Amino acid sequence: MLPAAGTIASQQCGTIQQLLSALELSKWAPVFEQQDFVRTIDLKGLQDQDLKALGLTLGPRLRILKALRALGLHPDSDSAAQLQLVSEPGAAIMATDPGPLALPATA
Repeated sequence: MLPAAGTIASQQCGTIQQLLSALELSKWAPVFEQQDFVRTIDLKGLQDQDLKALGLTLGPRLRILKALRALGLHPDSDSAAQLQLVSEPGAAIMATDPGPLALPATA
């Protein structure tokens, strides 16, 4: 289960460690560090096959891809349509849920 949308939305300018922590996937941080990924923005354009090549299992891949879509960093996302910033009293930034994730066909 993904954390609150506002938590994810605030990670776009953060570090990968912060994003993975918000997704409860901190154990995967060394995998990204070994490949010199530091900032969340460094993940822009990352796709399922890339995460699979890094050795991530299906569950973590789905959570990361959904977060990347929410942040407008996935190739299939249109940041204007996927990330809707809403200002509410007592709340920071919220993002709309991009909906179900479609996995690419595998050979």
